[in-house]
Amino acid sequence: MGEVTSMSQGPVFALDIGTHKVAGLLIRKCDDSYCIDHSIMLEQLPQAMRDGQIHHIEKVARTIKQVKAHLEKASGISLHRAAVAAAGRSLKTRAGSAKRILHPADPLTLDDAKVLELQAVANAMADLAHSTPRSALENYLCVGCSVVRSYLDGEPIGSLVGHRGSEAGMDVIATFLPRVVIDSLITALQLAGLDIASITLEPIAAMHVVVPTTMRMLNIALVDIGAGTSDIAVAAEGTITGYGMVACGGDRITEAIAKHFLLDFTAAEKAKQLLAPGTAAACEDVLGNTLHLDYEEVMAVIRPVVQDLAAEITAQITALNGSSPKGVLLVGGGSQTPELATLIQENLGLSPNLVRIRDRTSLQRVEGHLERSGPDVVTPIGIGCSYLDGITMELVKATINGRALQFLKLPSSTVSNALLYAGYTQEDLTTVGGEFITVSIGGKAVELPPTSGAAAQVRVNGEPADLSTPVRDGDIIEVLPPDETTAAPTTLADLVDGDAACFAVSVNGEEVLVQPQITVNGVPQRLDYQIGHGDNIEITHVQTVGELLESRGVQQYRTLSFTVNGEERTLSRPVKLIINGEAAPYTKTLRPGMEITCGKPQVTLGEVLPRAATAPISIKVNGESLQLTPTVTGILVNGTPQSLDYLVQPGDIIQFDSRSFGFIVTDIFRVYQPDPEFLARGGQITVNGLSVGFTAPLKDGDVVELRAAAPLTE
Repeated sequence: MGEVTSMSQGPVFALDIGTHKVAGLLIRKCDDSYCIDHSIMLEQLPQAMRDGQIHHIEKVARTIKQVKAHLEKASGISLHRAAVAAAGRSLKTRAGSAKRILHPADPLTLDDAKVLELQAVANAMADLAHSTPRSALENYLCVGCSVVRSYLDGEPIGSLVGHRGSEAGMDVIATFLPRVVIDSLITALQLAGLDIASITLEPIAAMHVVVPTTMRMLNIALVDIGAGTSDIAVAAEGTITGYGMVACGGDRITEAIAKHFLLDFTAAEKAKQLLAPGTAAACEDVLGNTLHLDYEEVMAVIRPVVQDLAAEITAQITALNGSSPKGVLLVGGGSQTPELATLIQENLGLSPNLVRIRDRTSLQRVEGHLERSGPDVVTPIGIGCSYLDGITMELVKATINGRALQFLKLPSSTVSNALLYAGYTQEDLTTVGGEFITVSIGGKAVELPPTSGAAAQVRVNGEPADLSTPVRDGDIIEVLPPDETTAAPTTLADLVDGDAACFAVSVNGEEVLVQPQITVNGVPQRLDYQIGHGDNIEITHVQTVGELLESRGVQQYRTLSFTVNGEERTLSRPVKLIINGEAAPYTKTLRPGMEITCGKPQVTLGEVLPRAATAPISIKVNGESLQLTPTVTGILVNGTPQSLDYLVQPGDIIQFDSRSFGFIVTDIFRVYQPDPEFLARGGQITVNGLSVGFTAPLKDGDVVELRAAAPLTE
């Protein structure tokens, strides 16, 4: 026979090990679709599993072996590896954070970011340890880590790599799975002659095929209702936003039937599967009585239990999503429970068509033979498709300092991941002997290593490596103590380095040195000062152009004082800032080599005179719109006549005759030619309907009429 050992060699053996059934199928990728070549679903042996957890490994292995043998015979392929999934109820998620003081002269490397991520996950692991009776490192494996947010000097940033700063921080969400889950799966498969090719979580597998990436902009919840658990996944804004679990499923319904009608579990399960409106299911109770269970009779018994299950599922959906989603998709054998979908829909306040059961027929991209087509086959199909699409997690076997280690390989698994699983922390990799010292930087307590410049040495398969080196199956990793000869006492230069923080700029043609001011315990210190425990360090950075100019006595606004007709007046105007030939704000971040020019604000004589002296007005004359511009004369500055564009200087004495300001009717004739008859005979002048003379004042918006006098009659 042939052999299936990897994704590149024929179809994958997808194996769904459920509480009551074991489903296996051979599935492969065909262009843009998936093709099922062979499949089988067998009943799990009694009590082999409960609530999605293996209880009797040998019983489970026996059924897996039967599934394997069937598919081998049908396909002619020898199967040695299988893609599997674990129940979501075993998952634990914790948030973790970490911070690290940086050397401002050096840009952050990928290795630096990995160290920070490693520490954040280790902190999440420590939080998990507090809630478990024994060491979390002993009981749990980290199966996934997502960086939620990175920080540089307290501000969020997309990626730390390549940046410089004083402090870096990182928030992560780490997901953990009990080691017993992985170990029991591995053992059961090994007894059946199989290795684990990959592992995923059941809700992840189902979500992958039922709600593909193109649908995840929609707010949709998926519920995989099995025998012992109901796993929930929520999608929104293009990603999976949360996973949850309700610790009950179809078995709760079966147990209610068994208890009420005195049936053994197997008989009750069969009766439940035969339930249909207008029918009766024949069975025999434990006393040997033959029963004919009517649909409505059974529904009266299980309806309260179904209502409770629906309430728990909808409460978990709402808790994960923050509100009711836009729609819910149901898969798994338990999703066929009568009235369950309707109750979920009513509890969430959704329309009936927005809560639907999905089965084999709804998977448009899946082709080929499948003996069953109900919602219980969606998860095994999802396991195979997830493996083929490379989103599952592979097991990696590695050795760290002689200790055998087995962990789940993420697509980007590195030495840092392996060290995490082995229990290493940031201190193990960066500290050289001695306790951390505690200092205050800007009023915040910070722990610093007593020495700097030394780091743990890492080798992979005998070759030098670092924390970002990829880890492959079978790798031998060595973590060697740091070389203490390269260590040096921690100084202020490790916090602020002159090469990065000190540089020159030009201000109005003069070279200016930009540098931070550092005090330790209130006393200015040089960069070679050796930091000690309890030191109170204050670092004042000049970061913006405005801060630099302020330190040199250049204000962002300039005041100008002068007198107008004996009255003292002061104007405040912004100083125009030019950086490298272009206008710029004072908040512009300082950069080496900047050419900074501070322009002087200019105030013209026209700007300080009353508006009446300089502002034009608009009027209408005989229906024609006109604009009158003032003609100002007799303005003296320091005793000398000046025009309106004169630039006012500090201390100027300005004098003018305010009586000359304003407009009168005769000003009209500077821009308007009256009718010849009006010029010849004179006539009536009205302003806004009132008769006036030639010296009457005018204001903005006035309406003027010039009417010629009637001709004289002979």
